[in-house]
Parts: sequence; C-alpha cells; structure tokens
Amino acid sequence: MVSYTDFLVGQEHYKELLREAERERLIRAAELRQLGNWRLHQKVADWIGAQMVSWGRKLQRYGTAPSPNCPQVARCQ
Repeated sequence: MVSYTDFLVGQEHYKELLREAERERLIRAAELRQLGNWRLHQKVADWIGAQMVSWGRKLQRYGTAPSPNCPQVARCQ
C-alpha cells in the first residue's frame, strides 16, 4: 500500500522532472537562437568581405593607366 508520504514524494519528483524538462527546452532554444545569430553574422561577414575585395580591385586599377579604347582617355588629355 502506498502511503501519503510516498504520494507526496512522487508528486515532488514529477514536478522536478517538469522543471528539468523546461530548463532543457530553454537551453535548446537558446542554442538555436545563437546558431541563427551565427548565420546572420556569417552572411554579414561574407558581404563585407566581397565589398572589400571589390574596393581593393578598384584601388588597384586606380593607379594604372587606362587603355587607349577607354572613353575617359579623351577627357583626361
């Protein structure tokens, strides 16, 4: 026969299991949120990298002489 004390202990154990499950759910949700933020950061870093490469190419061409076919040559002379 189950005593009232055993029943109360079982109830407390059940409540503790629910608290633990909720804590685990929150941890998983936080990890997913961080993963989502990482993806956003990665996309931003990729875009910035592409922009820097583009700017670098433009800067490298800046000091070079334009080709004779370039319409800007006539304006510069």
